[in-house]
Amino acid sequence: MSGCVPSLHPFYTDEDLAFDASLLGVWGEKDGTTWAFAKKGDRSYLLTHTEQEGATGRMDAHLFKVGKQLFLDTFPEDPGIEDDLQKAHLLGTHFVWKFSLAGDSLRLAALHPDKVKSMVEQKKLIIAHERIKDGLVFTASTPDLQAFLARYAEGADVFGDWEEMTRQK
Repeated sequence: MSGCVPSLHPFYTDEDLAFDASLLGVWGEKDGTTWAFAKKGDRSYLLTHTEQEGATGRMDAHLFKVGKQLFLDTFPEDPGIEDDLQKAHLLGTHFVWKFSLAGDSLRLAALHPDKVKSMVEQKKLIIAHERIKDGLVFTASTPDLQAFLARYAEGADVFGDWEEMTRQK
């Protein structure tokens, strides 16, 4: 991954949601990492991400459209931590992925943290955020996040390289 820029708020509203049944199934990257999408509710997915070493994470995933561009918002499932104090310290965040699906080819591109950080520092991008360590966390509202996506989905280089995946048979 080229990295991600997390957000406290989702990048979508219920009105923006889309569902594409052709996304269901298992998709593999060249390095052996897999992304398995299962249906969860009417317009959402359960994403199981398995790294090549076998580490697995489960996320809620929502496909949505801003303008003509499709995006995917991912949010972690409860990690199942039993200690209430430890669980209270965890903060789930949303990631957004630029999305392209054609036949047996799936492409996702995450926001590139260095590019976004540079634009914020140069005041080319004004969006509510907090600095945490060396990174940024968006604190903007969903409408402001969508305005950001609408403005920068095409042209401006705020997304990293496409992660190419193929459907696993």
